[in-house]
Amino acid sequence: MSHSTGRENRTRLILKNMRVDIYRYIDN
Repeated sequence: MSHSTGRENRTRLILKNMRVDIYRYIDN
């Protein structure tokens, strides 16, 4: 259980980072 949740958290963080990068790219 802990391993699966850890992977989900990491994937979510990566998705959030990608979204931020896209927003910054669009803003620029």
